[in-house]
Formats: sequence, C-alpha cells, structure tokens
Amino acid sequence: MFPDNIQHSAYLPSIKNNQNLSLAFKELIDAVEQYEKWRSLLNEEQIRTIYKKNLEDRQKYYTNESEAFDELNDKLIQSVKFDNNKILKQTLIEFHNAISHLVAVYYGRAQDGKNINRAINHFRRGALDSYKAIIKDFYHIRDNETYNPLNDLKDIREREYKNIGKDESLCNDYKKLTDKIIKTLLP
Repeated sequence: MFPDNIQHSAYLPSIKNNQNLSLAFKELIDAVEQYEKWRSLLNEEQIRTIYKKNLEDRQKYYTNESEAFDELNDKLIQSVKFDNNKILKQTLIEFHNAISHLVAVYYGRAQDGKNINRAINHFRRGALDSYKAIIKDFYHIRDNETYNPLNDLKDIREREYKNIGKDESLCNDYKKLTDKIIKTLLP
C-alpha cells in the first residue's frame, strides 16, 4: 500500500483498530451508494429541474433578488445538457479532508488523537451532505401528491441540533428517511 522506504507511524494501529473510524467510513460509503441510487432514478427532466432550482436559489442568495430567472436564463437551462453526477462534490471534499487527517496520523502527527476524531467527523459530514442533498433534490421535484418527509425531517433535525458536538451519528436516521424518498421514484 505504501512504498517500502517510508517508515509508518507507531500510530498506525490507532487507525486500523478504531471501530468509530470504521463505522464513520462505512456511513460515508452507505451515503454515497444511496446518493448514487437516487441519482440513477432521476430522468433528464428531473435533473434539469434540480439544476434550475439550485441556480435560482444561488441567484437569490447572492443578489437578494426574489424573482425567478428571466426568459434568457430559462432558455439557457433548457439548452444545456446536464450531467447526472453520481457523487456530491461536497462529499468528495469531506472524504479528502478525512484522508488528510489520516495521513497526518500515519506520519506521526496524532499524539493527541485529534486527527482521528477529525477524520471521523469529516466522514460523517460527507455522509450527511449526501443524504441532505437527496432530501433537497426531492423537494425540488416532488409534487403535492408525493410523500412529504417534513415531519420525519423535523424529528431528525431536532435531534441533530440537540446533539451537536456529541459523538452521536444520525446517518442511519437519514438513510431511513432517504429510503422512503427513493421508494417514491421506484415503479
């Protein structure tokens, strides 16, 4: 895995034997698979709608304008071929941040254990980002007849806010919620 001429850290067992780290990494993998499953179920019209809503939200945020896109922007949205990305950019960023902390452990900069805990937090944030993106996408494309996850989401978010800074993961709860959302697109 690593070149022979590199001496690994005495802290390597703290990576290999850390159950919390393994669990957090598994949560990230599960979330990425869930996001990939979600995106594979979307048709081109739904993807276009999601892109358009996200661009409108960004325009409102940065320009403080509440009106929707003008006709020119709408035509532009209709003419662009959008990729159906199967992994969220923010999730990749969190993964890379976690790996950076683990590399620091490998090279012996982990005496206080903070880097392993930081890696765990990045893996979990990446997982939560993927689940939350599914929920956001769903609200962009759902009609009023479709399942409304609002009450389930409120319960999860309340627990999330109450447990900020604690080592409790909500990934399983978000996975259950996104399972329900995904079922709405299944035949």
